[in-house]
Amino acid sequence: MGSRLSELPEECISKMLSFTTAVDACRSCVSFNLERWSGKRCYMLGAKELNIAWGDSTSRWSWKSISDCRFAEVALIRNFLRLNITGRIETSVLSPTTSYAAYLVYKVAADSSGFDSVPVKLWVRRVDELGHNESAYEPEPNGYVVFLVQHGRGIGHHGGGRRRLPRQRERMGGWKLRWVSSIITGKETMGVILRCDAGVMVIEKEGKEEIEDRERYEMGSRLSELPEECISKILSFTTAVDACKSCVLSRGFRSAADSDITWEKFLPPDYEEMIAASPNPIARASKKELYFRLSDHPILLNRGTRSFNLERWSGKRCYMLGAKELNIAWGDSPSHWSWTSMPKSRFAEVALLRNVWHLSVIGRIETRILSPATNYSAYLVYKVADDFYRFDNVPVKMWVRPVDELGHNESAYEPEPSGYEVFLVRHCKGRGQHGGVRRRLPRQREDGWMEAEMGEYYNNGQGNNGNYVEMRCRGNGCGSGVILLGIELRPKEGNHKLKICHI
Repeated sequence: MGSRLSELPEECISKMLSFTTAVDACRSCVSFNLERWSGKRCYMLGAKELNIAWGDSTSRWSWKSISDCRFAEVALIRNFLRLNITGRIETSVLSPTTSYAAYLVYKVAADSSGFDSVPVKLWVRRVDELGHNESAYEPEPNGYVVFLVQHGRGIGHHGGGRRRLPRQRERMGGWKLRWVSSIITGKETMGVILRCDAGVMVIEKEGKEEIEDRERYEMGSRLSELPEECISKILSFTTAVDACKSCVLSRGFRSAADSDITWEKFLPPDYEEMIAASPNPIARASKKELYFRLSDHPILLNRGTRSFNLERWSGKRCYMLGAKELNIAWGDSPSHWSWTSMPKSRFAEVALLRNVWHLSVIGRIETRILSPATNYSAYLVYKVADDFYRFDNVPVKMWVRPVDELGHNESAYEPEPSGYEVFLVRHCKGRGQHGGVRRRLPRQREDGWMEAEMGEYYNNGQGNNGNYVEMRCRGNGCGSGVILLGIELRPKEGNHKLKICHI
């Protein structure tokens, strides 16, 4: 869930958080947010949510409001001999399989004393509903020994405890942050207890504890400090999906992720030639806009008989061979086939089957123009007319294979290899295995046409598994009423179903 949310624009995430539950977002003493890098859950327990020893004693603690605080009230330590603060949160509300770090967040007044030389002990552990620890930890486990001011002495190891110094927070002016410890969440029903224990002190302090996904946040912070051109160069070695996700990290990342340096690498090397050769006019735009334009709107090539587009998820090449580019038996005979135009066709003409005794359609495309190291699927794209006949109960055989320039198959394939037997309408019977051949049904496309899978082809990009891909469709018996748009070759389904947002 977190990874999917992180793909959304920042303003969309903010809008969604406005509809969260009281437990997650709206309690006055607990705050909730998503970690920007990963979408993991982050919580801060305000001072009112903590168990503070003598917290109701006005002589030792007082409660007040501060302008730059996310909570209505903070706790001000006045004077006492021992500090004991405990916070607890249910593991069920945290992101699963995540390593969390807990932080004590506070300020120090000018007249504070005691903690520049006396450390505070901090630790994190799992407990049950009653506060009992179910692991083999000792009653007071090893944690961190922390000086609450930067000029405290003794950082390092002391008596088995790790000594630390605080650091200044960037997101809230003036607040300091001290790392407590880390814990990995799983599927346990126990809670997480965060505790602070100390001796004599007089200090002004806002008692808060925060849980964050520390490593990912710090990684994002460090990367955002790089020059924009450097970030763009790094993103250009990822994918279009990664570039879109990075837009929500920061303004610097968004600017770099939208740059032409990044999106130039996601476009095919010869995209300028194809655009120049296409009759489809494309207005000048950024490289990112061009990528999505080529993903959503195919351009025509080969004098309007072939279309090209990019697969949105991966940027792989997709082609459709129009009916005019296919080798159709008796395609030039008006008594067998007629050529007509249709309003929702990407090509100027489509082929209408009038009457044939033998259906034979062959398409062939060069492997060198396909994306290398890609597994492709071929699809027959068509519609059925009102006078559709014969192919509702008799399947059509389809297959895909590599061939050379003369159409010869160089592998050990039989002359008519096993492929798919496809019924061209969905209401027919007989799907499954029949005589060792896989029988299939077509499906409806979003553009209103139907498609039937013909087979698969893996393009290794080295040209040693055929110079062409041949796609064949063959049916026996008298038939009519098929409107043929063409044959489409695109990366095999899986990744292309996952949509990315044009942010």
